[in-house]
Parts: sequence; structure tokens; C-alpha cells
Amino acid sequence: MSASTYFARAIQALLQAQMGMYSSGNLLMRSTGATGTVPAHAFAIPILDNQLHEDALVFVQANPDTEDGSWEVTDSGTEIPVQSVQGGNHINQAAGVECRWDPELTGIEETSVVAVGGLTGGVQRTGRGTLRQVRMYKSLGSVPEAQDFFRAKVAHYPAGVLTWVASSPADGVSGPSLGPNTGRVGANRRLFQHDWQLFLVTSRQASAEERTRGNFDPTRILTLEAKQ
Repeated sequence: MSASTYFARAIQALLQAQMGMYSSGNLLMRSTGATGTVPAHAFAIPILDNQLHEDALVFVQANPDTEDGSWEVTDSGTEIPVQSVQGGNHINQAAGVECRWDPELTGIEETSVVAVGGLTGGVQRTGRGTLRQVRMYKSLGSVPEAQDFFRAKVAHYPAGVLTWVASSPADGVSGPSLGPNTGRVGANRRLFQHDWQLFLVTSRQASAEERTRGNFDPTRILTLEAKQ
């Protein structure tokens, strides 16, 4: 998994409290051999209407009985507990929904299904500071914002759109002098800074609020910068 994808999912998890309660349940997983290992915090994306729904992403909960939190899976099928990254109603899934592992897991089938009982518990938060939707989109600002939000499939407001800005070295440069180099974090290791922007959309142009104001300016946006 790329660093940008990892941090995007981590930021979504931090925003979960603003969306509501997460959902949880089990995925029925099968190994491609006699047995396989599923690492803790592996990610799977539900497939709904023949499309991957990143905003319904789930991750494997850690196994309390193993040192690294991993689970053993057999070719006959093993139910593994998962939890949604986001909160709200949209992350509740019925039994039988197919989920694709991203990235793929060695020795495990490419897709697993939601086990009997489904993924339940997701409840939409209400009141001030609520986010109804968080989408991941590659870039915002290269074309008019209204078109970007349309392509990012933002439909429920207030909404958040998380976009990657840049990644750059953050541990200094190597020098030609003799002796230890204090500019780097360690031998054969690099430290990078990842910059993200979170666009918070309060309403859409077509809303009654915007029409009554006669305001045809681009969608109002509050931009925050997240650095890791």
C-alpha cells in the first residue's frame, strides 16, 4: 500500500467521530492453500452495484491471542472480525456483500464476503459539526471546484473531501563531510512529510439557501492542511 493511501485512510479514521458510530461484524475468509495468515488492520473495500465503495472501507481487528494481532484462515473458511473506517448509516452492510482486499493478501482469496449477521452498528451523527460524507479524491484546484466535487461524487452535505497535495523528504540532506551524518533518521532510512488538504463543504450551490441569497459563487469551502 502506498504511503498516500495509508495516510488517507488514517485521516478518515480520525474523522469517524464526526460522522457517527462505526459498524462491525465478520468477513468469511478463505485461504488459497490449506491455511493462510491475515494481518491485523488489513483493508477490504465493499463491492456495491459492481463498484468499489472506498467510503465503506473496513479493516481487520487485531487478534488478542497472537503477538502480532494476525489471524489464521483455512481453505474451508474462517470468520474474521472487521470494523468500518468511517461512521454513519452507509457503512452497514448486509450478509453476502463481497469485499475486495486492498492491497491483496498473500495466500488469501482476492475477495471475501460479509458473514451472517452483516456489518451493523453504524449510526449517523446529528447536530453541529456533523460530517455526512467523506470522499477521497486525487486532486482539487486544477479545474473549477464545482466540477471537482461532482467527480468526487459528493452528494450528502455537510461533506468532507480528502485530497493529497504532496510528499517531500523531511530529514535533511546528505553531506560530504566525514563522521556521522545527523541529517538523516538512520542508515538506509528516509523520513517523508505528507501534505493533505481536507475540504469541508457546508452546502451545495443548488440548495435553497444559496438560491435565496442569489449567490452564485463557487461552493463555500473551509480548507485545512494535515501534515504527517
